[in-house]
Amino acid sequence: MGPSGVTLLLGGIHGDEAAGVLLLERFAEEWLGRVGTPTAIIAVCNPDGYERRTRKNARGVDLNRNFPRAWRVDSAEPSGGEPWSEPESVALRDVILRWKPRNIVTLHWALGELDSDGPQSSVFAQALWDALGEEDRRPYRLRLSPQEAVSAECPGSLGQWCGHDLRYADGSAPSIVTLELPYDPAVARPDPLPEGHLGELHRRWELDARGYLEAVEPGVFKMLLAACRFSS
Repeated sequence: MGPSGVTLLLGGIHGDEAAGVLLLERFAEEWLGRVGTPTAIIAVCNPDGYERRTRKNARGVDLNRNFPRAWRVDSAEPSGGEPWSEPESVALRDVILRWKPRNIVTLHWALGELDSDGPQSSVFAQALWDALGEEDRRPYRLRLSPQEAVSAECPGSLGQWCGHDLRYADGSAPSIVTLELPYDPAVARPDPLPEGHLGELHRRWELDARGYLEAVEPGVFKMLLAACRFSS
C-alpha cells in the first residue's frame, strides 16, 4: 500500500523549542479546516520535554537522535540505548507507518533553513521555498540533500530515517522537510551562523515571545499551506 495523501506536520520533538508548537497550534486553529487536503498535526511530539522545557525527553534522550539511520551510541546528543528505545520515537514511527503520509514537515529551532532529506524531497522543499516572497526568505536558506549520503551532523534523525530509509509497500518514500525557524527573523540568514545563536534566540524568546511569533508566522504559514496543498 502506498502513501495516503496525508500531509503530516510535526513540532516539539525538542521540548525547549516552543515556537514550533505554538505556530502549529495557531495554524490548526486558523487553517486546518480550510486547507482543502488531508492534513494531520502533532504539535507536541515530546510532551515530557515540553512540560520541562528541555531538549530531551524525561529519560534524557534526544528523540531526534533515536531513529535508526546512522544511529550512534556516541552521538554528541544522547541517542538512547538503541534505535527506537524511546516511547515517543516509537509512537512517531507507528503513526507514520499507519497513516503513510505523502509529505512531512517538522518544525525546529533555529538554523533558519528548509532542509530536505532524500531525492524525493527536493521538489517538495522547493515548493515551500517558492511560496515565500523575497522578504519572507531573508532569514532562511534552502538546503537540498538529495544524495543518499549519511549526514554526520544529524545521526539518528527523523528526517534521515523518513527521507532515506522509509519505504512504503509500493516502494515509494515520503517527502520530508525540516523547517528550521530563524534565530533572528529581522536579519538575513548569515553563513555561518554566529556562535551562540541558539542562546541568543532563547534570550529573545524570554524577552518577547509574542514579537518573535508575529515576525515568523506569515512566512511559516505560507510554507505550511504550500506543504498541505503540494502534489508531486
